[in-house]
Amino acid sequence: MTDILEYSKGTDKLENREDFLFQLLNDLDNESYQLFSEIMDLGDTSYYKIDNLYSRVKYIRDIYNKTVESFKYVGKIEQSSYDYAAMRFQLKRLLTAVTTVYAFMCNALLGISAFVLLNQRASEDFVNELVYINSRMDKFNEEQLRKIGSTIDNCTRLLEKKLEDMNPSGDLFRIINDGSLEVTQVNGFIVAYIEELIDYDTIDTLSDKLKGMMISILQKDLNIDSDNLQELLEHAKRLNNDGLKLIKEYK
Repeated sequence: MTDILEYSKGTDKLENREDFLFQLLNDLDNESYQLFSEIMDLGDTSYYKIDNLYSRVKYIRDIYNKTVESFKYVGKIEQSSYDYAAMRFQLKRLLTAVTTVYAFMCNALLGISAFVLLNQRASEDFVNELVYINSRMDKFNEEQLRKIGSTIDNCTRLLEKKLEDMNPSGDLFRIINDGSLEVTQVNGFIVAYIEELIDYDTIDTLSDKLKGMMISILQKDLNIDSDNLQELLEHAKRLNNDGLKLIKEYK
């Protein structure tokens, strides 16, 4: 697991830290969109997803906040590259002047030639360095950063609204913990399968009614028409595990 701030403020090459940051932004962009889509598709009886979604919303917010701090820190360093480039250019100009004076003292034509060639080389180096720095600065996409933050905010609001819809009677906690209810049993079996506590053979022993309820819940959450229960469960497991990759990769 990579510590975002520790690495961004560390001693690795600036280019490497920038590439790390840009990859992190893309990961956050994709994950926040996927998370919003999952919350949008959350069914009113999909209790098995509540813990997963809550954890992901919380941790993606933490990762985003660290990414914003890293973005500002690394961006400030890259911005200072312009100053260093200008200083190097001025130093080369000074060295050109000194070299030209000594060359001119030996031979006027040699002095003029030295000035032209060295000054041209210094200018070309300066321009090339500015082009490179500009190409790096262009990747600091503040609009992308704001969009990710907005998506995460929407994830939080939407999840809260979904939970309100799931809990119109104010009795959601009792329902989730009441093992005598069929909807609770179905959600429990889905969780157990996703966490690999049971295999599909166990699921297959359930009544057709419970399996039908399970199919209905998963079709809504996954936005899939298939009525193949094993296929739906495997898809739900992959989605659950993929959603945790970002959390496991960064801190």
